[in-house]
Amino acid sequence: MSEPAKGRNMHRYKVLKNGKIWTGDRSSLWKDVLVTEGENIVYTGVGDVPAEYLADAEAFDLGKKMVIPSLIDSHIHISSLAQSTYFYVMENTDTVEIIQKNIRQYANTHPDQAFIYVESCPTVLMDDSRMTKEYLDAVVPDRPVLLCDASFHRALLNSKMLELMEITRENHTHGGLKVYEKNAKGELTGIVYEHAYDDDIEKMYEKIGWYPPDVSTGDVMLPFLDMMSGWGVSCILDGLTEGEKTLQGMRALEEAGKLHFYFHGTSLFTGIRDLDESICRLREWQKKYGSRHVILNTMKLFLDGTNEIGTSAVIEPFANDPEGKTRGTLLVERGELADIFVRLQEENLNIQIHMVGDRAFRTGLDAVEDAKKILSERGEKLTIRINFLHCELTKPEDRKRPARLGVHINWSPQWSGGIFGEDAILYLGRERFDSMYSFQEIIRSGAVVGYSSDVVDIGEISRANPFAGIQIGHTRMDKDVGGGVRQPADERISREDLLYGYTAGNARQVGMEDSVGMLKPGMLANIAVLNKDYFEIAAEDISSICAERLMFEGEWVLPGMRSGDFL
Repeated sequence: MSEPAKGRNMHRYKVLKNGKIWTGDRSSLWKDVLVTEGENIVYTGVGDVPAEYLADAEAFDLGKKMVIPSLIDSHIHISSLAQSTYFYVMENTDTVEIIQKNIRQYANTHPDQAFIYVESCPTVLMDDSRMTKEYLDAVVPDRPVLLCDASFHRALLNSKMLELMEITRENHTHGGLKVYEKNAKGELTGIVYEHAYDDDIEKMYEKIGWYPPDVSTGDVMLPFLDMMSGWGVSCILDGLTEGEKTLQGMRALEEAGKLHFYFHGTSLFTGIRDLDESICRLREWQKKYGSRHVILNTMKLFLDGTNEIGTSAVIEPFANDPEGKTRGTLLVERGELADIFVRLQEENLNIQIHMVGDRAFRTGLDAVEDAKKILSERGEKLTIRINFLHCELTKPEDRKRPARLGVHINWSPQWSGGIFGEDAILYLGRERFDSMYSFQEIIRSGAVVGYSSDVVDIGEISRANPFAGIQIGHTRMDKDVGGGVRQPADERISREDLLYGYTAGNARQVGMEDSVGMLKPGMLANIAVLNKDYFEIAAEDISSICAERLMFEGEWVLPGMRSGDFL
């Protein structure tokens, strides 16, 4: 990627003319002229350029190209994506035997790979402990192996990895959903939930003398940031900031003039018991790494697990429970969650909450209502940004509540094409399964809805492309999966709603609506010039759209457009 030409431009204004400029401002949506001064937009209009901008201007003919505000991915795991370059992504995972064959072949062809991380296998292969560590031991007994399932919330470890981490049946306790599973005899099966191994894996790294790629310089993350620039993205929110090295890397890129992004980090906590500790960590991060482009004002909480492995919190019991008692796991109850909101209001910190099941969704809404009442009694208002993530399963009677309560909804539309969440039918049954990913009523009611990729690793890198997510969200079909429209078909989201969500909607979710997400005077000049017309291209081809040019804070950061005197 070329460096922005800061300080080289001798002209006061940049004039972009002859374009199809979608501003993202619903009160004035289309323009064909845009003028920037420094890092800001100073004029948008239709027709001739006002004379006041002509005397000292560099001109760019857009050639009828479509122009939009640069995009925002408000939930992506950028450091784990960058570190996952060593992962082995399997092509065929239909049966346990095929998976074993794939892993054996990979191990034989990579004898120097000290740690073998494999993705992914169907979630059903780990249900009811059908696949255990012995299956991995049989093919690779002498090196640590981790096999991730398709939910990304569960993994299978071989015995060597457990040994190197010093995990035994007696010392494997973790909180919440973080579990090293045991069978009826009390023996470890090798199945691990919710990355419980994260707290133990450093022991393994030390013993084998190998570590994942270092993100602290930023160099490992830069190719992926550049790739996202090519898709027109200039702002991301990190779904889970795993430590200071990610922040060090972002600041290193910024100081080198290579960070053409706003990076929003998050501090994870598990409940009221560790909230203050997590807040202190975030404050330290702010002091050490906070800057104009590295923004640290958001907390992260998991309220439940996921539908595909039966750990989401649901209102009615899971369909595969013959006794009709299992309703998943709610990690934080309503009262405690309300107290958390009040505490974060006192600290002026925002929150992103992972929630998947309908009981988690309802609990979150109820807790917001409670927090509003508590603060109202003090003569205060709840003003922090509360973002509900995923919201895969919701009850119709709850879908208008986010708008009334001021709660923001964030979803990954690429999931609605059949690549993710399909095994949830085993736990939810057909009726609830067919109601998943329903957002139309939430949108129509006026809630702020934004979109994101939630990409975690290299195996799904193509899905970090917002236009891929838009295509699937608009059609509810995924060409990589095949099949028809995922039900309910009437939940296909319009192109305009999706584009608005990736721009102005996400700007509100990350707290930057006064400066990004729209193209109008006073906003930062963060502009994507597209290679194709977003509204004219066939629905099945939307994913082929990319940014032909990208401007960040008034400077071109993709290869600069050829300027010319067409005025």
